Amino acid sequence: MTCVIDPEQVTEHEYLGMLSQELQESIEVWEEELLDAEDDSEDLGSYDSYEEYEAATGDGPEQSELTYQHDLSIPPGWKVGGFASWHLTGPAPMTCSCGVAMRPLLTVHDREWDNGTLSWVPLEDRDSVHSMGANVPTGVYLGRGLMRVFTCPDDSTHPHRLSFQ
Repeated sequence: MTCVIDPEQVTEHEYLGMLSQELQESIEVWEEELLDAEDDSEDLGSYDSYEEYEAATGDGPEQSELTYQHDLSIPPGWKVGGFASWHLTGPAPMTCSCGVAMRPLLTVHDREWDNGTLSWVPLEDRDSVHSMGANVPTGVYLGRGLMRVFTCPDDSTHPHRLSFQ
């Protein structure tokens, strides 16, 4: 089997816990408004139960509501650059020995998506999203899930730092 890399450029946003309290509160209000709008628009039509509606429309449990954290913030999978997720530990400073805040260089993840992050499924995998093992094409296992390599933006000769989540 041939191993290929299919890079895909995406736009991601900073980890929620790294945003200002005011912006976090605005995002929470936005998410609640989306959820309320979804509840208001839910029409079972001619179906006798929600289960019949789900079966007919394909709207099952894996179709979760849109959230900042899962759909707009940090995508799962391998990536170069971008933002760091702090979903297990909360934000932690990654500072170089020279005192400069380090930036993520590379993120290595054990999977490309899960049921909470279906909006990030790579284009070439959309048809196999429900196939067993499709979200772990590399077979890399990293304990809890991901490893990040941070680098100094001022001097590339400074030692890199690793972070595991």
